[in-house]
Amino acid sequence: MALYKTIFYVDDDSDDLELFKIAVEKADDELSLFSMPDEMLLAMNNPPPTPSIIFLDLNMPHKSGHEVLKDIRSNPIFKEVPIVILSTANGAPIIEQCWEEGADLYMTKFSSLPVFVKALKHVINTDWKNRPRLRETFLFRP
Repeated sequence: MALYKTIFYVDDDSDDLELFKIAVEKADDELSLFSMPDEMLLAMNNPPPTPSIIFLDLNMPHKSGHEVLKDIRSNPIFKEVPIVILSTANGAPIIEQCWEEGADLYMTKFSSLPVFVKALKHVINTDWKNRPRLRETFLFRP
């Protein structure tokens, strides 16, 4: 049985936020959605809740996902919190950059809701404490 999780997701696209909400709404987890990166960072620094896992879009105005990833990883409190990049970008240099910046998993956004739901359930229910961070498994493949 999966443990209860507090899920944070930041994405400037309201449609993507809604799809994410639909995809995880049947889980018993707490979901916090943010359309602005600074809102999420403020919430993280003023708990509760404290995220168990963070999903992060890369292409956002004002502050990129790369900047947010660096901000999160620079705070020792959140060093062990898994960060999943969820983006439409799928180029090898971008994926490599996310690896180097400390993300735990890279997922491209899915156009099929059933596939997206299945993928999110798998990622959310992953035992992150016992999952080694390896380049070979960094890019999620459904």
